[in-house]
Amino acid sequence: MVGYISMIREYEHNLNFNNLYKKTGSHSVMTRSLFINCGGEGLTVGDKYYEADKSTSLYYISPSKTWAYSLSGDFLSPESNSSNFIQNQPGGIHVPEADLYLDARIAPVFLSYYACLHKGKYNVTLHFAEIVFREQESYSKLKRRAFDVYIQDERRLMNFDIAKEAKGPDELQTRHFEADVNDSVLEISFYWAGKGCVDSQPTLNGPLISAISITPVPQSSTLWRKLKKALIITLPSSVVVLLLLLAFMWKMGWLGKRELREIQIGQDKHVTLQELIAATRKFSSKMEIGRGHFGRVYKAELEGGQTTVAVKRLSTHSKEKVEEFLNEFYTLKSLRHENLVQLLDGYFGEGLHLLIYEYMPNLSIADAFFGSKSRLKFNWETRFNICLGIARGLDHLHEHPRLKMVHRDIKAENILLDGALNAKISEFGMASLYTEEEQLMTIKVEAPNGHMAPEYAIQGFVTSKVDVYSFGVVMLEIVSGKKNAGYKFNHESEYLLDMAYVAYKNGSLMDLVDKNLSGIYDAKQAITILTLAVMCTNISPTLRPRMADVVSILVGEKTFEQINQPTVDDHQLNVAMARGEFTKADSSTSTDVTSRASTSTKLIKEIDETQNSSAETCLEISEESQTSH
Repeated sequence: MVGYISMIREYEHNLNFNNLYKKTGSHSVMTRSLFINCGGEGLTVGDKYYEADKSTSLYYISPSKTWAYSLSGDFLSPESNSSNFIQNQPGGIHVPEADLYLDARIAPVFLSYYACLHKGKYNVTLHFAEIVFREQESYSKLKRRAFDVYIQDERRLMNFDIAKEAKGPDELQTRHFEADVNDSVLEISFYWAGKGCVDSQPTLNGPLISAISITPVPQSSTLWRKLKKALIITLPSSVVVLLLLLAFMWKMGWLGKRELREIQIGQDKHVTLQELIAATRKFSSKMEIGRGHFGRVYKAELEGGQTTVAVKRLSTHSKEKVEEFLNEFYTLKSLRHENLVQLLDGYFGEGLHLLIYEYMPNLSIADAFFGSKSRLKFNWETRFNICLGIARGLDHLHEHPRLKMVHRDIKAENILLDGALNAKISEFGMASLYTEEEQLMTIKVEAPNGHMAPEYAIQGFVTSKVDVYSFGVVMLEIVSGKKNAGYKFNHESEYLLDMAYVAYKNGSLMDLVDKNLSGIYDAKQAITILTLAVMCTNISPTLRPRMADVVSILVGEKTFEQINQPTVDDHQLNVAMARGEFTKADSSTSTDVTSRASTSTKLIKEIDETQNSSAETCLEISEESQTSH
C-alpha cells in the first residue's frame, strides 16, 4: 500500500525507536556502515563483521547502540514462545558464506530494524534463505511465506516469497536497494499482510530475514555525478537540457513529493494525494459526511465520479490520538471480512493524517434510523440481516485465527451501511488485541456511554463479552427503532434497556418491535433477536453468549439452551470479581434473565405450531372447496 510506511517512519519510529533508548537510559551512536546477522551469533564474512542478533524480546537495542529492532504479533500456539523468533537450520546451505544463512529472525506479523546513520545515501542489502519450510512437497502444497518489505517511505517488495524467488528452500536470495537518510535513522520493515498460509501451529509463516548489510553509496554515485551525467548528454538545445533536469528532479522526488504521493482508491486504482484532497474540496464542510472518534469524514468523488471513497482526517495531532489512528490502520490492514469496512489506503505526513475507506452511501445505522434527514425505510428482513451481519463481523474479530480482537466501541454510529444495506463495522481506533494468555485486560475508559458493558465502564475490564453487551444494545435499537440514550435518573422509561428488561420479565417482548413495521415482521425471528438482545446485555459477563453462538442461533443452528457455556475469559473475569476488583451485581437479575431463555424457546415453538396449524387449516379449506365443486 503506497504511503503505508510513511506512517511508520514518522510516528512508529518516534514512538518505538526513541522510546527504546529512553527506557534503557541509552543514547544512539551513529555509524556509516552496519552489518547484522539476524537471529545468529556475531561472525566475520570476508572483511565484514556481522553483529549478533540473538535476543528473543519484542524490543532490543544492540550493545553498540547503533541499531535496534521491534516486532509484534502472535504465533497462535499454546506451546509457542519467544524462542520462535529465532530459527536455525544447520547444514542445509553449502556456499562460502553459509554461516550467514544458518540462522534467521522471524516475526508473526511485523518486524522493524532501526539503524542510526549519518546523513547520506546508503546501499541496503537484505539476505534471505528459506530455512523453515524446507521440504519442497510440503512447501508447494501447504506452507508458503509471503510478506512485504518497506525501506523508509517506500514499499520495495510486495508479497515476497523467498523460496519461490530462490527456486527452492535452503537457497540464497539477496535484494539490493538504495536509501536516503536525512533524520539519522534508517528503518527497514517487514510486514505479513495476510498472504501465504496458516496450516499448523505455531504459524511460522511471518516475515523472515537472515542478515542485513548497510554501506554508504560511494561518492562517484552521489547527486553531483548524476547531474553531471545528465548535463553532458548531447542535446539539440538548452531548453531540452532544462526539461531533462526538471524531469530528473521530478523523478528524484524533489518536486511536489507530498502532493504527488500515490493513494490507492480501489483495485489497481490510484490517484495522487493532491487529487484526493481536491476531491474533498480541500476538506470542505459541504463534503463532510460524518464525524468519528478521531475527526471528520469526507466524501471524495474521483475519476469523473466513477469512484467514490470516504476520507477520514485526524483532527488532532496529540500523541495518544495519533497512536489510536495508527492502531486503526494496523487493525484493518490485517483484517478482511464482508462485514468489516474496507480500508483502502492511508497517508501520514507532517500535519496531515488520512485514512481512505470504501464509501458507504447509506452512512451509519445512527444516521439511517435516527437521523433527521434520513428517508430510508427498513423492513423486517433488512433489520434482521443487519443484525446478522454485525454478529458475523464481531465473530470474525473475536475468533480470528491470528488477531483475536475486542472492538470496544460497538454502537449505532460505528455500524455503516453500504448501498445494499449490508452492515459493516467501522472505527477500530479503540480495538485491542488479546491472546489466550491475556483474555482479561484492564483499560482506561474515556467516557462511559449507553452501549458500554458495566464491567468495562466501571473498572475497565475488557473481554470479548464487552462487545457482546454493546451488540445487544444495538440489536434493541434496530428492532425497536428507538435510540438507547443512556440512563437518566427518575426517567426509567427513556432507557431502552430498562424497557427491554421490564418487557422480558412481563413476557411482552414483542411490544418492543418498531410500530413503523405495521405488524409486518417474522414473529419467530423477532422473539429470537429480542431474547438474544436481553441475554447479550446481561449484567453478568459469564451469562452473555459468545458471538459465535449468537450467529448460530440467528441462522437456526443452535437453540438457547445450548449456548450458556462459560468460556475461559469468563472464568478469568469471575476470578477478578471474586477478588473484589469488580462488584458483582445481584445474582437474581442475571439468573432471572437466563432462566427466561427457556420461556422464549417455548414461545418460538408455539409460534411454529401456530404457523403449521394455520397452514393445515388452509389446506383443509382448500380441499373442502375442491370437493364442493
